Order: sequence, then C-alpha cells, then structure tokens
Amino acid sequence: MRRAFNKKTVRAFSILEVVLSASVLSIGMLAMVAVMSGSLARVLNSQKVIIATELAQEGAELVRNFRDNDLAAGGNGFNRFSNNKPHCFVNWDDSVTVDMDCKNNGTGSPGANNNRPRYYLQYVNGFYKHSNVTEESFSRYVYIDDQQHGNGSNEYAIVRSFVYWGNQGSTTYFDPNNTGDPANGTHACTLANKCVYVESLLTSWK
Repeated sequence: MRRAFNKKTVRAFSILEVVLSASVLSIGMLAMVAVMSGSLARVLNSQKVIIATELAQEGAELVRNFRDNDLAAGGNGFNRFSNNKPHCFVNWDDSVTVDMDCKNNGTGSPGANNNRPRYYLQYVNGFYKHSNVTEESFSRYVYIDDQQHGNGSNEYAIVRSFVYWGNQGSTTYFDPNNTGDPANGTHACTLANKCVYVESLLTSWK
C-alpha cells in the first residue's frame, strides 16, 4: 500500500522581519517607560508641592502663635516683631515667648553668604525642623512686615511664609515682596521656581 504524503512548506521569519519586529517592540516599550517615568516625576513633584504648602502654612501659624501669646500676656500682640528684623525662622517646638529668631536685612536674607543654612528644614522623627546641616528637601523663610510699629491697636503685620525645595544654590533669594529681580539675585516665589508661600494678615484683635 502506498501512502500519499502531502508536502507542506513551512515559511520561517527572515532576519529582516525579526529585526523590524524587535525594533517596533523596543520603541513601544521605551515609549511606555517614558510615560511612566513622566507620570512618576509629576507625582513626586505634586507631593513636594503639597508638603511645601503645609510647611508654609505651619510657618504662618507659628508666627500667629507669637501674636496670640503676646495678646494673652497683656501686650498689643507685636512685641516680638520688629521692622528692623523682618527675616525670621521658627520651629514647631519653639517657645512662643522667646524662641522666634529674626535677623535684620542683609545678613538675615536667605542666600546672603553663609546665613542661608539656618533656613534649612531637616526631617527628623516625623517632623521638620530648622537645621544648620547640609540642605535636604525643603527650606522655610518667614518675612514679617510690621506696620505702624508701636502704635498700639492700630498696629498690624503682614506675614509671608516661603517654602522652597530643590537645590536652589547658595545665592538664591526669594523676594519678600514676591516681585523678583534676577538681575539683583532675587526671584519671585512661583511653582516654576520650586517655591510656594502663604500670606497672613495679623491684627491686634483685642
């Protein structure tokens, strides 16, 4: 008996087809990785914005505590403030009577020679505190514009709490009035400049 065998031709992929397929697959994977990396970067940046905003709000609230404590002690609320020393920093665990540290213009400006490190915030045991060590993620700078100083109940203060992140460099200075003049080494506090700020108006409410 004879068996009839049907010859089948099996067609293999050519080298060119394999190379083209691998190239298309690689391009697709690279595009996917790029999208994922971009999304991760945006998420991390959003996280920094949220943390910085909360830290800026904390700075303004800490200064408010000094005003309230002075009012409770019988003062007009502004005895710890001075137009001659508007550049300040304060920690969450500082005494609301003595520990707010303010400097005058020039040596108190962030970015002025070696004085900027005192604005660094270091994350320790779940809290951010000012430190003179190497810069980490965030720095906070509080500017207090004390108006009509010494005029009792007519006195008020404008508080601007700036928080900035990213390696800003030793000469970066965010203008307290938030106008910014790069020619003079100052910058406006914007998200593009990796900076957020909170402004608060404090009055003598007694």
